[in-house]
Amino acid sequence: MGSWWVGSGSKGMDDMYAHGIATTALCEAFGMTRDPKLLEPAQAGVNFLAFAQNANTGGWHYAPGGLG
Repeated sequence: MGSWWVGSGSKGMDDMYAHGIATTALCEAFGMTRDPKLLEPAQAGVNFLAFAQNANTGGWHYAPGGLG
C-alpha cells in the first residue's frame, strides 16, 4: 500500500500503520460496493498483514515482523 523506503533510503517508520489503515479502507470499500476491482487489492493487503505479523508478540509495530 506504499513504499517501504523514503527519500534517500531511510526506512519509513509509520508504514505498517498506514498499510493497516489502507487495508481496512479497501476491505470496507469492497464490502460496501462489492466492486470486483477492489477484491484483489483488499486481499493482497490482508495477506501482507498476515505475513508481516510478529510471530512472538502478535503485533506489527513499525516494520514487518515487528522489527521496527
